[in-house]
Amino acid sequence: MNRWMSEPARVLYASLTAMASCKCYNTLPGQERRKQPQFRIPPDTRTTQKGTMPHRPRARRYPFVASIELTETESEEQVWGQTTEVSLFGCRVEKVKLLPPDTKVSIRIVHLGHSFLALGRVVYARGGMGIVFTKIEGNKALVLEKWIAELRPAHNH
Repeated sequence: MNRWMSEPARVLYASLTAMASCKCYNTLPGQERRKQPQFRIPPDTRTTQKGTMPHRPRARRYPFVASIELTETESEEQVWGQTTEVSLFGCRVEKVKLLPPDTKVSIRIVHLGHSFLALGRVVYARGGMGIVFTKIEGNKALVLEKWIAELRPAHNH
């Protein structure tokens, strides 16, 4: 057992190991060998100290329509589209040629005369693309923060 596993992962591993070695999954005389069950964690989950849970964004996403230019870093192929959501950590893009997950891209978002530059990675590509920002260029974080501040609902005191 891996010593780097979280406690819930260790418990799950131990119980699955015990089930796999259980005689109920082995053959009895005169019976065909039954196929052992496969236990897989869905790819859109993450492991935390509380166990495995569905992947959720790290920050609140806001509806945000802006022009976006993505440049694949390896091939330098450019694609253009439109953002539909933005957060401090990434954005959702539609109306664009889908790039495969884990593709590294440079990002340029233009909105109301201001531009935001960053490096990122495609997280998912189904019905649009999810892009996570991996490095934000210079003071462009301020542009993103200003856009998000304008999108947040005003608090009534």
